[in-house]
Amino acid sequence: MSFILNSLQRWPSLATTRHWFPRLMTARQMCGKNMANDAGEDKVTNFADNDDEEVVKNERIFAEVNAKQYECLATDSDQLRTISGILSTYEYLKYSTSEVPTQLTTDHMRHLLQLKSRNQRNKYLNYLYKKEIREMVSNRMRSREKIDKKKQLTDRWHDMGANRTGIFDDNGNIVYGLWHNTLFTRISPQNTRHQTQHRLRNASLFGQNIVFDMTADPQITVSNCLTKLRQLVNSYQVNRYHFNEPFNLHFCNVDQNSDIWRTIQQKSSEFTKFPYFLSAFTSKSYLDLFNPRDVIYLSLRADQQLLDYESDKIYVIGFGDDFSSKDKLRYKLRSEKIQFRRLPLDKFVQWSGPTKDLKSAIVLNILNDIRDGQQWREAFERNLPKGFIKSQDVIEKENLYIMEKIKKRLKISNNLRLEL
Repeated sequence: MSFILNSLQRWPSLATTRHWFPRLMTARQMCGKNMANDAGEDKVTNFADNDDEEVVKNERIFAEVNAKQYECLATDSDQLRTISGILSTYEYLKYSTSEVPTQLTTDHMRHLLQLKSRNQRNKYLNYLYKKEIREMVSNRMRSREKIDKKKQLTDRWHDMGANRTGIFDDNGNIVYGLWHNTLFTRISPQNTRHQTQHRLRNASLFGQNIVFDMTADPQITVSNCLTKLRQLVNSYQVNRYHFNEPFNLHFCNVDQNSDIWRTIQQKSSEFTKFPYFLSAFTSKSYLDLFNPRDVIYLSLRADQQLLDYESDKIYVIGFGDDFSSKDKLRYKLRSEKIQFRRLPLDKFVQWSGPTKDLKSAIVLNILNDIRDGQQWREAFERNLPKGFIKSQDVIEKENLYIMEKIKKRLKISNNLRLEL
């Protein structure tokens, strides 16, 4: 590290001025700069001038980190040494490649302590770096698009002149069109929110209840937890904006001391604290809220299929069923004395997808179509991805291939009998 700092003092052109620490230039940038200086040009050739990602990388400002900031996470001296080792690796990568996040929060350090090898920690730091760059680039592009849109609107209004609004022109005649006398009006996002809020109110009073069981294995990883959390957010948005008659959603068995609830609070604060969020997270079980005889637990690990849909039943969708064993889930439901069913995929469609673990939003769409009177096959073909269901042509080709194989085997067996 001292060699790098001494080199930077001798050749200050190797460091950029947008960092609070000296950052080495790449060979491509150095080559472009030397070519520009040799040609006698005042402008330095920068291959990343038009690249937002390179500009964002140069504009980052790193925060100071030390081991005292993370003493609350250490329970013994070994973890303190581990934290010091992680920070030394972070500082080394910061000065050598700069492919690390600008700051390390306590949550980042908590996740780094859970990782065992140095390679996993380096991959996680690189993941945080890429995520930060994507967010900065998207914010930069969003602000640029906002400025361009505002400029276009001002130019349009300037061209329209003073009489851009109103139902009459200068001569007193009626003018038809937008911003004038028209039957149409603009539907703002606020109007859409009010409309969906009214539908959610009706669903909370008269709609069918759908429960998300938030019980999950305590060993579930952060990445799997985030994946499931995105599915929950997508399910809520689909239920609110896409259904004419939304379901009344309940999120039960929430442990407020678990990593799952901590992740929900941090990653989806808008989802949990939304002013129009009429669904509630509760630590109570669905057995405390509903009659166990009316509860049907939907899971891929069930043996019996759900053939008859009943609108007066309460259907439960598991949060972490695919991460728990089949026997453990079956023992839980047997002790609760509730029904255990799965969607009849094998009966109505020929599956060709990688896994039958469907996302919660897809399950909600299927249940909504069945509630509206459609058949199982139609609901599956409408909502499942196209690559997950075999088409009729593929089924016919597979049947022909199987028949040809059977014919060849029969011919071989007949020839053997004749020879004997």
